[in-house]
Amino acid sequence: MVCRMKNVIFFVCDGLSYDITVDLDQHKTPMPFLNSLRKTGIDCSKAFSQGPYTEAGIMGLMYGRNPLDNGAYLFGMQEWENSTYKAFYDAGYRLFSSYYGSCLPPEMMIKGQYIYPENYFSPMFSRFIKGKLDYYKALYDSEGLKDDDYSVLTRLLSKHFDTMVFWHSEEAEKNDCTGDYQVCEIDNHNQRNCAIANWKDMVLEEQELFKQNPKSYLIQIFDNYSTHFITSRCDVEGLPLKRLFREQREWVIQEYGRLFRQIKRKNARFFLKNRQIPFKPLFCSLKINRKRFLEHIYRTYQAGWMLDTTKMVETNLPQICSSSKAFVRSLFKWVDDCNSEQPFFAYLHCDEFHRPLSFYSHDIADRNLVCSELEDASSYVQNLPKKYKGNIGFDLAARYLDSCLSELFVNLQKRDLKRNTIVVITADHGSSNFGGEVRHTTTNHFFPEQYHIPLIMYDDGIKKQIDSFVNIKDIPFTVLERCGIPVPRCFNGKSFLRDINDHTFVEYAGSGVPDLSRRPVFFQYRDSSICYLLKAQLFEKERSIEVVDFFDLKRDPQQLKNIIKQIDEEKKKELIRKYSNRYNELKENYCKWVTEE
Repeated sequence: MVCRMKNVIFFVCDGLSYDITVDLDQHKTPMPFLNSLRKTGIDCSKAFSQGPYTEAGIMGLMYGRNPLDNGAYLFGMQEWENSTYKAFYDAGYRLFSSYYGSCLPPEMMIKGQYIYPENYFSPMFSRFIKGKLDYYKALYDSEGLKDDDYSVLTRLLSKHFDTMVFWHSEEAEKNDCTGDYQVCEIDNHNQRNCAIANWKDMVLEEQELFKQNPKSYLIQIFDNYSTHFITSRCDVEGLPLKRLFREQREWVIQEYGRLFRQIKRKNARFFLKNRQIPFKPLFCSLKINRKRFLEHIYRTYQAGWMLDTTKMVETNLPQICSSSKAFVRSLFKWVDDCNSEQPFFAYLHCDEFHRPLSFYSHDIADRNLVCSELEDASSYVQNLPKKYKGNIGFDLAARYLDSCLSELFVNLQKRDLKRNTIVVITADHGSSNFGGEVRHTTTNHFFPEQYHIPLIMYDDGIKKQIDSFVNIKDIPFTVLERCGIPVPRCFNGKSFLRDINDHTFVEYAGSGVPDLSRRPVFFQYRDSSICYLLKAQLFEKERSIEVVDFFDLKRDPQQLKNIIKQIDEEKKKELIRKYSNRYNELKENYCKWVTEE
């Protein structure tokens, strides 16, 4: 059944694992409103992301494809063509987005409204590009770069310059709602405007130098890495701090400092008391000096017993994150200002789970609101059961997000938009720090807390429980089809309302730069009974692909015991044959992509 021209909202909770959203024996969900939507909407209990962090996970949601297609996730969300944004735009939808400017497609800045979740109004360009250049800088110093590397870097930097130029263009400034949702003043508007004007001049000058000789420009970057504009000064400098952040954080620390200290103490106590330490692998690691495992154990526990929420408020929180409640209010201010019958697509990316954790509206000048949120947090902390197993900071962030989601639906109802709006609540990936199992590693494995995500779609009049497997790339396919919008040919998902999947498949090239010419590729398969992981090198002289993990989910649903040594060689060969075609396809696809202009 097709419902035409409905509004669509993607409410994406960055780092929200499925287990936080459901009731477990030692952990009741802090998200009661989200749970209520399960009873009135479409609940997918087996939805999985495509990666354990955002740039990989988001490929399916915003591009409807496998994460290693077309250069993998090197460009993040900077591509406009074949994006979910463009599919809605071409169908006549208005666009609204909250995301980092360095990750938005440049076209989005002039074709739709956007808000930027940063206090300094800076799109954090250096943060986006430097991590990628760090990888190539190490290669440049150690073995030198190949022509293919310079080709990839030229395309990456070209798109990056386009994004920077668009960011403070006259057209983009008109569509920037960032100043609207912060109910406060900036200390010096002239200082801000002057800083932006100077920065724009520098960007245009650097872009011209890059266009004259891209390879020479890249060599200059690597030869002058610590001082070059791209790696050290490509963010707007000198922007003033908003007055609200200074005043409000001082007041919050004064009034609620005791609460933050209590959270830290209780979290440490619950972690040490109720979270099992993997003594056997820990002892083996000490015996054979497995330093990386020991470091991972330390970081995992550090997230619990060293959770210092007071420090977050005093330093990082006001400068890095923006509240999701501010996003929701900005969205509906935009809806009211437009006063249009034209449908809209809104993408809200909520960062409360990212460090530093956040659980109140620190950027809204409403002390009554902030007091009620912090009093609610205090009540939650006071009433935790003795056998509580979790991370209090994550739970408070989840509880806050639940209140934001509730406010979103109240606003839809208030404007009589609820019946004509599809709301998708999901996550780009999960997290290993919410209080689950302690692992020896997380990045290149397929543990459920990293990949199993909530997926609830509210579409008035449809109530359905879906227990078959859903891949995150199925979400845009399903929603576009539901709205009667042509699905781009490059989208390779399915409709989770119509198609039944008995398994899910993920491919991934690790964190950072997905350099398929050098780095291993991981194929991950899961059904109701088993989960296994294959590791492959696409460009080794001899074909290299092996099964490295195998889990029996009937006996070991939390994937605590890798039984790969119990799998015979013939079974391993059978599993490898299943992915031979994809192995060859990826290799061919990557070679074509590198040589494209």
